[in-house]
Amino acid sequence: MLTDDQLLELMRGGESDRVEFTASGKDSDKIGEAICAFCNDRPGHRLPGVLFVGVNDKGAPAGLRVTDDLLRNLGGFKSDGNIHPFPSMTVQKRILDGAEVAVVVAEPSPYPPVRYKGRCWIRVGPRRKLAEAQDEIALSEKRIGGDLPFDHRPARPRAGIEDLDIGVFHEYLRDALSPEILAENKRSDEHQLKAMGFTTPDGGATHAGLLCFGVDPQKWLGGAYIQFARFPGTDITSAAKTDDHKEIRGTIFNQLRVVEE
Repeated sequence: MLTDDQLLELMRGGESDRVEFTASGKDSDKIGEAICAFCNDRPGHRLPGVLFVGVNDKGAPAGLRVTDDLLRNLGGFKSDGNIHPFPSMTVQKRILDGAEVAVVVAEPSPYPPVRYKGRCWIRVGPRRKLAEAQDEIALSEKRIGGDLPFDHRPARPRAGIEDLDIGVFHEYLRDALSPEILAENKRSDEHQLKAMGFTTPDGGATHAGLLCFGVDPQKWLGGAYIQFARFPGTDITSAAKTDDHKEIRGTIFNQLRVVEE
């Protein structure tokens, strides 16, 4: 936890790639984008970023009353699903320079790129901006290899983009992203797959990519199927009598659709 002296030093130093000010807590998009940018830690400080709510552009308290409702709203950014992966962050009411200030401390994510409402934000000096393709690739390369979750790990033996069904990927994009974001997106399929964790920085397919878009996911992940069975009774002995069963294979989207049917 940052001490008051540490917070005051950051606040008096002005906005930077680790510090942002906002006079009120009303602009939710500004707050979400700031948290997202700090989690991405594009400069590579490996230090938390701090959003001071109730501080004006000059680094002076703005006279904001920090209420419980404001703190709850700020804390909601941790788990409301707009920032993904979920951020590691804290929210506190502090008294700095004799005034109430809400302090949001966002830790660098081990699984960048992080997005707010589908967009990846970074900090460049004292300003926040949308990440460009090369920024997202660099963020993907920063992932901590030993701590990668299963879905972001590369397939072994190696699978490539040629093992993914790009048509299914395009269908996913249309469902997952707004038309406005898709219209602005000029990146290649390769860049998009890397940015979203479906391929590795060197172009290998990840487990997530194969499960979602693989031409033959079970070739790489033999146990990635669902076995459905119906038993003709209500007691445990009926389990030995069933001949009504089915293996459901293909992508995870196909499996879920067939299971529901």
